[in-house]
Amino acid sequence: MKIEQVKFSEIKVLQEISKTTFFDTYSDGNTEADMRKYLDEKFSLDTLISEFKNLNSSFYFVYFDDKLAAYFKLNTEDAQSETKLNNALEIERIYVLIEFKGKGIGKAIIDFVKDLAISKSLSHLWLGVWTKNTLAIKFYEKNGFKVFDTHTFILGTDHQEDYIMKIDF
Repeated sequence: MKIEQVKFSEIKVLQEISKTTFFDTYSDGNTEADMRKYLDEKFSLDTLISEFKNLNSSFYFVYFDDKLAAYFKLNTEDAQSETKLNNALEIERIYVLIEFKGKGIGKAIIDFVKDLAISKSLSHLWLGVWTKNTLAIKFYEKNGFKVFDTHTFILGTDHQEDYIMKIDF
């Protein structure tokens, strides 16, 4: 397994994996109209370029057997999406392609991000997770995250509740 920071020249690959993994993860629990609206807005090239240019955000690709298997996005300081914790690192997105689930990629990402946060002497690592995504919640709890708040996540026109989970260092 290999983790590499995404290069600007790879923005279209980032867009493709973003749309594919988000759709695969959430299409069963949401309407087609809400999914299309969200995908078109949040994963447009303009939006991704803007996020990419933010110095407090970074994207990473994960390769398994030299094949692109997953990606994740990290935010610090003013780039944090909703909850602005001081001295914190947010995992805003962490998505694995279906064919690579169950291969330890999620755990490898969490370990990588924990090590990164500790190396930067940060106090918190946090993320948001849909309250209906019980598998993800159990995974995060198993990896040391605890629920400390909730927030509203808007998918298309649907207002959904997310747990905010964190690890304190």
